Amino acid sequence: MIQTTHTREHTVLDPTMKDAADRFAQELHDCAESKGYREAVERIETDTEFSRLRRELGEAAGAYNAAQAAGTLNHDMVAQMQQLQQLVQFHEVNRDFRDAEALLKERFAACNEIISEQIGFDFARIAAPHRGGCGTC
Repeated sequence: MIQTTHTREHTVLDPTMKDAADRFAQELHDCAESKGYREAVERIETDTEFSRLRRELGEAAGAYNAAQAAGTLNHDMVAQMQQLQQLVQFHEVNRDFRDAEALLKERFAACNEIISEQIGFDFARIAAPHRGGCGTC
């Protein structure tokens, strides 16, 4: 079973709810979408060609920003940035990652819909970390 960690030590679940949450988390961990996502993340992190392209893009972005700030940006730099951005964006590893992420998000949305229906409010909206604002937006 996967280990659960709690960021708020004062939050305590009764044993029945904790067991249900642990089972739910384990099911999410074991589902095909989650496995596919973890595999896609592994490929993003380990594919040498993709890593090289991302590094080149980062270096080109630094040069691009410096040239833009200095007023020396030229057409070749713009073309190089566009080419590298497209190579990274449309690389098979990145495309597979985005697809895996979208499938996992669909699974999470379906789970949220079921939970929200059972408890009578949008579970994910309440469970998500607060990002400021008035609390209703």
